Amino acid sequence: MPHSPEPNPTPDPSQPGDSSSGAPGAVGPKSGDAKSGDAKSGDLKPGVSNPGASNPGADREIHWPTILERAGSYPIESFNFVREGLNHTVERALLQHEAGLRAGGLGNPDTHHVTGQQLCLGLRDYAILQYGMLAPAVLRHWNIVRTEDFGRIVYAMIEGGVMSRTKDDSVDDFSAVYDFDEAFSDAHLSQRIGG
Repeated sequence: MPHSPEPNPTPDPSQPGDSSSGAPGAVGPKSGDAKSGDAKSGDLKPGVSNPGASNPGADREIHWPTILERAGSYPIESFNFVREGLNHTVERALLQHEAGLRAGGLGNPDTHHVTGQQLCLGLRDYAILQYGMLAPAVLRHWNIVRTEDFGRIVYAMIEGGVMSRTKDDSVDDFSAVYDFDEAFSDAHLSQRIGG
C-alpha cells in the first residue's frame, strides 16, 4: 500500500505542520533528525517499489482543503500522523528486510511497499511510540476510532495525489485489521511501553 507523501517545500497553515513537538497537534520526530532515522517527506511513495523512481504527480499542486473535505471529519494533524507513521512503517520493514538478509534468508524483496494491514499495525505502533498511554485519546481526538479511519485518510491522500497505490491495493485492506479497544487497552499499552 502506501509509502510516503509528496515533498512540501513551502509551509502552509492548511498543510500538516512541523513535527518538532510531542504535542498532539504536531506529531512525530523532528524532520531531518538524523538519530530518528525518519525518512523525509517525499522519500518514499505508496505502492512504488523504488523511492527514487520518477513520480508523474510530483509537479502537481496539492490542494489540502479538497483532501480534507474528501476524507471527512479528520483534522490536518491526523494526515500528518499517517504520513509520518507510514515512514515509520516503511523504515521498520527495511530493518526487518536487512535483518533477514543478515540471518541468511531472502528477506522481503518489496520493502518499499506496505499493505493496508501492515500500515495499520505500523500506525498502532507509531501512535504508542509517540504518545504512550495517551495514544488512544489522541487518536480519538482526531476522530480515528477504527482501522477503517486510517484507510479513509490514506485514500483521500491517494486521490489528492499525495500518495500512490498499486493495482492490488484497496481501501478494504484497512477493514477491521484490529479492534481499537484491544490494541490500545491499558494492558496492551503497558506491555508495549514496558511499564
